[in-house]
Amino acid sequence: MSINAILRGYLIGLLGILLLSPDAALIRLADLDSFTFSIWRGLFSGLLIVAIVAAQVGFAGLWQSIVNTQGIGYWLIILNFVGSISFVIAINNTSASNVLVLLACAPVFSAIIGRVFLREKLPWFTWLTIIICLACISIILGQDILQQNLLGSGAALVVALNLAIAAVLLRFTKQYNMAGCLGVAYLLIPLVLLGYFLFITGTISPQLALTPAQWGYVIADAIFVGAAFYFLANAPRYISAPELGLIMLLESLFGSLLVWMLVHEAPSVATLLSGTVVLVTLFMHGYWRIKQF
Repeated sequence: MSINAILRGYLIGLLGILLLSPDAALIRLADLDSFTFSIWRGLFSGLLIVAIVAAQVGFAGLWQSIVNTQGIGYWLIILNFVGSISFVIAINNTSASNVLVLLACAPVFSAIIGRVFLREKLPWFTWLTIIICLACISIILGQDILQQNLLGSGAALVVALNLAIAAVLLRFTKQYNMAGCLGVAYLLIPLVLLGYFLFITGTISPQLALTPAQWGYVIADAIFVGAAFYFLANAPRYISAPELGLIMLLESLFGSLLVWMLVHEAPSVATLLSGTVVLVTLFMHGYWRIKQF
């Protein structure tokens, strides 16, 4: 692959992370229950992604990325559906810094998944990275257990696992624009949640009416997230999974800083120390992996 293609991949991935970084802060600022926020963000983000992909490859190309990828397209839809809702639940039930540190560990889960299901051999440095990151995860989980915030950390781990599986699956679909699958997943969120509340509970709950300020936060977040995942879904077409994983570490840094600045939610000492260890360890591992190529 040419240096221009690799540079393009880095720029696409970096732009995606910069657009994704305000996500946690905007969820906090909107101050909505998880399902209301997920319904509106899913609708607007899904429409944006589908519109961009359709303009680029047409609806036929979007459809092919779903049905002509040996089931990978369907799995990406399911993973993004579950991951999107889980992320909002996580942000609403534990500190944003805890969530972002746990998400940074997604490359660790990717390595474990690759070892178990693809029989990929892991070098000693990867095993050391896994052990260090799992130790830091246990510290954050222990902290949330003491504060009775386990739901938030559990949901964050679900998101990290979803990202890890998606990263492995995207290795096999470089010839397709898989962002369309993410758009379809987002559009399914309001359909499924509204259907559940209407047909299972008999009422449209939670309340869908928002204040003008909440509309602003939701729409802004939908635009940022929709654009971010469009770019992140295309970055693996030009760069390797370790390279993209290295770029995605920046979300933990930028996202935590924005929450700190906009919401005035400072991370705990344990989270700050654990997050620093995770970021430094994963950065060193990512740099070491890139040098192997």
